[in-house]
Amino acid sequence: MQLRPSILFMAAALVLAGAMEPANAQYRPELVGVWKGTLDNGARVLPDDPTPTYYNALDPLLEITMTIIGQDDRSFHGLMGNHEEREYVVGVVREDGKTLLMTDDDGYKSATILTPSTMEYCVQVASGDHMVAACGVLEKQAETQK
Repeated sequence: MQLRPSILFMAAALVLAGAMEPANAQYRPELVGVWKGTLDNGARVLPDDPTPTYYNALDPLLEITMTIIGQDDRSFHGLMGNHEEREYVVGVVREDGKTLLMTDDDGYKSATILTPSTMEYCVQVASGDHMVAACGVLEKQAETQK
């Protein structure tokens, strides 16, 4: 019995599609915990100085802490900020399992999961008197023993 090439191609495609099904099951990163890092690339313009400040030139670099308090599948919430202020943030993990979209009272944030314990975090703010676009890498902190 000889099979036609088109039937062989279709059979091979079905086998590959079945084999890829587990790979299509979307990865959901475990975000709950404390993530820390610095904003080390980007620029900002403040109301008292219209000249851009570049984050890589700041000394010391701006430290960021993101504490994810809760996560339900792809949705999450927590606190985000630096040593001066912290804001409530809500977010979602996109279908790719790697991209996070977040918002707080004054801007939008995004992140890309690089490894289970690191993400590139970015912030964008455009309010009437200042603008910010900056990124940096955050690392998930080890949980402390209770």
